[in-house]
Amino acid sequence: MEGMTPFDPRWDFETLVARLSEEHRPGSVTSGKTRNALIRAWALVAGRARALRDIRSTIQRFGSRRRTAEALQMSTSRLKELLESFASLPEGQLLPEDVSELRSAFDSLSPEGRHAFLAVSAQLLADESTVRRLADSPASRDAASLLATAVRAAELRAAADELQANLLGGVVDENTYQVWCEQHSWVFGNRYVLRDTRRRIDATAIADLLLPSLVGYRDIIELKRPDASVLAWDR
Repeated sequence: MEGMTPFDPRWDFETLVARLSEEHRPGSVTSGKTRNALIRAWALVAGRARALRDIRSTIQRFGSRRRTAEALQMSTSRLKELLESFASLPEGQLLPEDVSELRSAFDSLSPEGRHAFLAVSAQLLADESTVRRLADSPASRDAASLLATAVRAAELRAAADELQANLLGGVVDENTYQVWCEQHSWVFGNRYVLRDTRRRIDATAIADLLLPSLVGYRDIIELKRPDASVLAWDR
């Protein structure tokens, strides 16, 4: 699995933290949160028993939590949080039962950290046995639903960032915005169903977009380039 995910699930805890620290600098607000998210993701893959055994073995090797934290470039409170987090993982499950805690942890991540978390989650869900376990457990289904919501939120943010980049970058090609609107018709509101493939209004007129509403009517969407004057003064 090495190369597919940001870590190798076969690494022990000490190796994991050392390798992640090379890519995600400890102490940085962004990189630090990313490293912590990936450590937690490793624990989900490794399982409660191995994660606890590894972190306790590391503490024993260094002689104390303080020395361990110093060696791993983290605070003693962070080490304690990881130890408690590993201990709270349910037996035989890859996702924690406390979905609210998972949501809070995800919301606190930077955009880069969320991307890393979702990348790891996507690899987990690619495994058939993992998917079966998610389907069989009500608690895991809740967590999987949360993951789906997080992925959707990331997609919406990426779409908004793309539109903003085009506007701020001076892109005036109308087709660029038409394609974007066709791919993201949700931007016009939740009263519409899927985008209509029809665009012709009559024998001569073709609309930029036709959006069918829930009651069966179609609204016409006319697009104008950012450099076009939409409203003109009527003398």
